[in-house]
Amino acid sequence: MEVAAKGFTLVELVIGIVVMGIAVAGITSILFSFAVSSANPVFEVKSSLLAERVFREILAQEYDQNSDHHGGVCRCGETVVSGGERLCDIGSCTAESGYGPDTPEERAAQYSSVFNDIDDYDTSRLCAVKTGSVACQMYASPDFCNGLDSCSGVPADFFLGKNYSEWKASVQKDLPDAGYAGYYVTVRVSQVAVGGFAFKEIRASVLDPRGGVYRLSALRGNY
Repeated sequence: MEVAAKGFTLVELVIGIVVMGIAVAGITSILFSFAVSSANPVFEVKSSLLAERVFREILAQEYDQNSDHHGGVCRCGETVVSGGERLCDIGSCTAESGYGPDTPEERAAQYSSVFNDIDDYDTSRLCAVKTGSVACQMYASPDFCNGLDSCSGVPADFFLGKNYSEWKASVQKDLPDAGYAGYYVTVRVSQVAVGGFAFKEIRASVLDPRGGVYRLSALRGNY
């Protein structure tokens, strides 16, 4: 009894190749998306660490340029009289329109370490006075600017200081993406009143090289 030989026709082979191609393309696209997103936690952690570092530095400063910088006994905008003697009368706090670097030294700053009060850090005003060698970045997305009109961001190096910049320069030739290259910081400082008391609202945003945004905000009282 003669048995007929079995095999695939040309049409079946073509259909099989097409189906396999579609399957491989689908699997590859899924694996690629996982590979891209797997780096997101690294960007998120670096952004959060940078934002917290900038925030700690800002909150450690005096409330205002006109505050008492020698012990903090007197507050701007406050008059204290005891026994007929005027103990505290150091003038009004800086108007919001006057926020930004106050002194020539601050305006010529290469790093934020020379600032001494909260509103010095407002990056839109840093860019307006062209502080030091700050290269400001303008972003089209209002989301990064927290809905504000001005979108001037400042490179992370400005806030990280001279030691960081020197380290980055020494390794940049071997590690192009070392440190916080491509990260930008935006800080907004505005006046708010809560319960009849004056506060400064600080909003900081960090933009990572992939377009991710990490934000922190806080109120700082006049103390």
